[in-house]
Amino acid sequence: MRLPDDIRTKLLKLRALAERGIGGEKRAAQAQYERILSEFGLTDQDVFPQDRVYDTYGIKNQHEETLLIQVWAMVTQTRGTANYRKEGSRVLWFEATTAQHLEIKAEFTRHRKALADHLDRATSAYCLANDLHGPPSDEPSTMTADELDRMRRAIASVDPLTETRRPALGAGPRVLRSS
Repeated sequence: MRLPDDIRTKLLKLRALAERGIGGEKRAAQAQYERILSEFGLTDQDVFPQDRVYDTYGIKNQHEETLLIQVWAMVTQTRGTANYRKEGSRVLWFEATTAQHLEIKAEFTRHRKALADHLDRATSAYCLANDLHGPPSDEPSTMTADELDRMRRAIASVDPLTETRRPALGAGPRVLRSS
């Protein structure tokens, strides 16, 4: 937020007095400084703006680019795409404060791995759902304990379904009887 010079000057003087004043003078200056900030919805960053700098971020694909832009917008509370991308490379530049860049890097690193894992699971699910697979290998493989447990649960859920007759429509929760 762009503050008018007279308000900025007053706030700077109050802040200086709050830092270097003595006793009640110091407390009163701090209280007035905080009251003005609260009254106008300002922060210390509005009074003492931090320098904004550009930093680069490497990306591997379009999904990471989208993720990075979203993280940047969340951290900087910015709309739009004020990012700069060098044509033909996988590098994005963003403008933010140094503290924001640290947060962007931390959030992007954390979400980047989770996104890759999520996309791997989604790709596997898509291939299974659409019966996309190669020919079976001639080499037998061993099921993991987790795969074996899932297989047992799947079989157990199907096994009780030995009844071959279906209930009549509208029969509700009646017990099926064999004829």
